[in-house]
Amino acid sequence: MKNKERLKNNQKPYRNTNKNNKSIIKSSTILATIGIVIGIALIVFVTWRISSEPGKGNQNWTFAIAAKDFELMDTDGGTHKLSTNVGKIVFLDFTTSWCGYCKQQAPDVKRLYNDFGNDVQFYAIDVNEDISTVTGYKSEDGSKYPFLLDKDGRVSQLYNVTGYPHYILLKQDGTIFFEQKGYSGNFYDQFSKAIITLNH
Repeated sequence: MKNKERLKNNQKPYRNTNKNNKSIIKSSTILATIGIVIGIALIVFVTWRISSEPGKGNQNWTFAIAAKDFELMDTDGGTHKLSTNVGKIVFLDFTTSWCGYCKQQAPDVKRLYNDFGNDVQFYAIDVNEDISTVTGYKSEDGSKYPFLLDKDGRVSQLYNVTGYPHYILLKQDGTIFFEQKGYSGNFYDQFSKAIITLNH
């Protein structure tokens, strides 16, 4: 009897290994799922950060968008077709003579032109104004690059321009690389960085 009691006292409790295994598998599955979700979230976040920085991706659009071709007359009577600039960086400045923020940003645009005008084709695109108004605006502005007349606003509509200023930088392959809507104190730093990136 004493031996039996000892056996009972020394007997280890029964463990249901099947239940334990199921619990372990369930926990592992949950942890793996959480890890995958966190990994996807990190990838999305990093991709978004990269795409929002000039020189590393596009801003205000997630993927490269092909520029829409156009042909417009300038204030001197010459015509300019966008597609003739394939292989060259192009800067588009959608503007109007009455735009106060355009005039406020103008010194930065001129600085950008002075520093990169040999490598980049600059166009100011005046929207919905007649040639005499645009000619006076160009003379007042003092810019050396062409002022194009988008008299009916067709080109601005192609590029979804809803306010001014609106600046677009096109890559050498004709796709939109960087964009700014409205005035920005970081204009020169952002666009110069983007142009330098495209030139390397």
